[in-house]
Amino acid sequence: MLQQSDCSSILSWLGTLPTSPESASPLDHNSELRRSKRLRYDSFEMEISATRTPSRSKKRRVEANSVGDGNTEDTPRGIPTRPTPSFAPPSIEASSECSFSSRRSRSPEKKINAMRSAPQPIELQQFHGRKEEIPDELKTIFKTIDGRFSRGIRVISNEHKDEIAAITTSDFEAINDYDFVYTDPHDLPGPSPTPQQCAKAVWLAARCETMGCSEAAWNSSVHNYILDIALYTTPFVDRIYFINCTSARIAPSSLIPPSDPVTSPEGKMIDFVITVELSDRFKEAFNTRFRGKTTKSVNHTLHEPLTHRPIGVSIETKRTGEKWKEAVYQVEIWTAAHFNKLEELIMEAREIRGDQERDYIGATCLPFLPVIIVQGHEWKFLAAVRYPGKRTCLYEEVTFGSTNSALGVYQVIATIQLLSRWTRDNFAPWFERECMNMTPELVAEEPARPTSM
Repeated sequence: MLQQSDCSSILSWLGTLPTSPESASPLDHNSELRRSKRLRYDSFEMEISATRTPSRSKKRRVEANSVGDGNTEDTPRGIPTRPTPSFAPPSIEASSECSFSSRRSRSPEKKINAMRSAPQPIELQQFHGRKEEIPDELKTIFKTIDGRFSRGIRVISNEHKDEIAAITTSDFEAINDYDFVYTDPHDLPGPSPTPQQCAKAVWLAARCETMGCSEAAWNSSVHNYILDIALYTTPFVDRIYFINCTSARIAPSSLIPPSDPVTSPEGKMIDFVITVELSDRFKEAFNTRFRGKTTKSVNHTLHEPLTHRPIGVSIETKRTGEKWKEAVYQVEIWTAAHFNKLEELIMEAREIRGDQERDYIGATCLPFLPVIIVQGHEWKFLAAVRYPGKRTCLYEEVTFGSTNSALGVYQVIATIQLLSRWTRDNFAPWFERECMNMTPELVAEEPARPTSM
C-alpha cells in the first residue's frame, strides 16, 4: 500500500509534465480555436488593407491610433484565407431578391406605365375624359353602345316578343317585364338571335364558370358560339366574319412600339378578330400590291388567315376577375402596332399614286379601332385612336352585356353586330381606298385578271 509520502511524490512529478493540446479541457480547446481563427482573419484584413488606399476618414483614424504607439502590428500574422472570387454564386437571399425584382419589373402595371413615356406613347383615357378629342365617328358608336345597348334599350327584335312571352323561366320572365327592350327589326344592326340560342349561350357560360374552365375552354365553347350566332347571318357572313387567332403574333417586330429595355413589349397575341372577307376586287388589289414581296400581309401579323383579311375589331378574353391590366396592356400593344401597319400601307399607296404630300397621316385619315375585352361573363367596349406624333390613346370602358342572362346575351349580340356593320360600311371602304389604292377610277383603268389566293 502506498504511503502518504509516496502519493505526494507522484503528484509533484505529474506537476512537472508539459500540458498537451489533447489534455486541455473542451472549454480551453474551443477558446484556442476561436483565437486561431481571429488571428487568421485579422491577418487577412491587414493584407487587404495594404493593397488598397484607405478613405480619407479611415486614414485619419489610422494616423490617430498610431500616435504614441510605434508598433502597429502587435499581433503575429496568420495564414491568410483565400478571398471569395467575384464570380461566386449569389446567396439564396440575393437570388430571391433579384428574382422578385425581375418578376415585378415585368408586371403589366409597370409595362403600362413605361408605355406612357415611350417614344411612341400609349395613353389610357376614359370615354368621358376628353370628349373634344374623340373623333365624331367614334362618338356616334359610343353613344349607341353606352346610351342604348348597355342599358338594354331596343336590343331585341319584336319578332321574338310573343315567343319570349311564352317562356316561363325566370330568366325570360325578367325580359317580359320591360317593353323598352323591343324594337323594329330595321332599328337593329342585325337580326336578333332566337330565345333558344340565347338560352344555350347562358347555359354554356354558366357551365364554364361552374367547372372552372380555362380561357381556351371559354373561347371554344362560349365566345366562339356567341360570335357565330351574331355574324352567321345574311347581312354579314358574305363580307364580315370572325377568326380565332390566339397564335397570331405581331410581325415584323419593327411594328411593335418601342419601349425601355426592362419592359420591352413582346408580340402580344389576342384571341379573336372580326375581319373583312375577300371580294374579287380586293383579291386583285392584294396580288398587285404585294407582287414580288417576301412578306405579304395587310395586317400587323403574318398569321396566314389574316394576311389578306383586314382586321376591323379585335377581341381579347380573360376568365372571371382575372388579369384586367394584362388584357389592357395586350390590346394597347396590339392596336398601336395595327396603327403602325395602317400608316405604312397608306404611305406606300400615296407613293404609288405620286402624291406630293407625304407627311404624317393625321387623325382625320386614320379611323378608330374598336376593341372588345371579355372578362368571364362581362363584355366591355374600348376603342383606340391614333393622334399626331404617333400617340395612341386607348379609351375604356363600357360594359355592354353579359352572358349571365338572356337579356345580357341580346345586348352582346346587338353590340357585336353594330361594330361589324361599322367594319363593313365604314372601315372596309376606307381601307380599300387609303391602304390598297382601290379607287373606282384606278380599278377601271386596269382590266381585271383572274387571280387565285
